[in-house]
Amino acid sequence: MMDAAQFFDDCARRVRDLVDRAEAAVARLGAEGLNWRPKPDSWSAAQILDHMFVANRFYIEPLRDATARAPEGAAGEVRHTWFGKWLAKASGPSGNVATPKPMLPRQDTYESDVVQTWKDQTEDLARLIESAKSKSVGRIRIRNPLIKLFRMTLADCFLVLTEHTERHVRQIEDRAGEFAGVSARSE
Repeated sequence: MMDAAQFFDDCARRVRDLVDRAEAAVARLGAEGLNWRPKPDSWSAAQILDHMFVANRFYIEPLRDATARAPEGAAGEVRHTWFGKWLAKASGPSGNVATPKPMLPRQDTYESDVVQTWKDQTEDLARLIESAKSKSVGRIRIRNPLIKLFRMTLADCFLVLTEHTERHVRQIEDRAGEFAGVSARSE
């Protein structure tokens, strides 16, 4: 088990680092590369950002409400549920869970504002994670937004969102590298 204050600090720091990494990768892509897809059945960087935005929306308001309800005080040790651990792994960098239909990105062309929309939401997530640090969240549970049968701790949810973001920021970084190679060959 991990100390709750350390856990929340680590998650918030990771989320902020991931925002910086995504911004750097998107800057390398430029406007043309934002909608570029390496294969017809893969997502563009813009679609990946949109998917993260849509997926996070399912969690952020329930997390905000649960955090607001939690009493003030240190949370002590973080305890993850088996479902939370499984979902974090399945949706994280080493996972390959299928995307639930409500979380699929649009198939059309995106404008560059998709980057700022995702960034604003993700920075809000980091602030929400930090706010949980001063709360006694150990017994607070929320239902998984898509699989209502399962209840998750706030720490589970923050871990899932952090791991999921890591997975997709890596994909955006990969897109930036692939696009640079394609662009260099076409010149």
